[in-house]
Amino acid sequence: MGRKTPPCPEYPEWTTAKYFSLIRTGLRGAFSRWPPKHEALKAAKQTVPVLDADGNHLCYKTGQKKGQLKYTTRYCCAACDNLFPVKEVETDHIVPAGSLRTYEDIVPFIQRLLCPVEGIQVLCTTCHKEKTKNDRERNKTT
Repeated sequence: MGRKTPPCPEYPEWTTAKYFSLIRTGLRGAFSRWPPKHEALKAAKQTVPVLDADGNHLCYKTGQKKGQLKYTTRYCCAACDNLFPVKEVETDHIVPAGSLRTYEDIVPFIQRLLCPVEGIQVLCTTCHKEKTKNDRERNKTT
């Protein structure tokens, strides 16, 4: 079984693809702490009432909050405009960060990855998967 990419000069036991994958993963980890990402999430955040199956607003039944209305936090998807809990949304780069396969790709990749808040949107997981799929198909044809 042959290698798909040449060995990495810095560490020949790895392929060049694996080497740049490590760098890409580290940079994407830095994006998780990027303040504009959190600003985009904050802008999509909404407080909505907790409703029962009949659509009635629920209240707390016991404790200090007894009788107060219940609310929860949801995030608005920029594509479908539906509301989702935080576990069902992802931040998306409006202009994809792109590939990172050579040293020449590093600076442009970082510039696209660490973009201002205007370049970031919040999407539900379904819309994000669809957008990513479309972006990848578009890049294959160009």
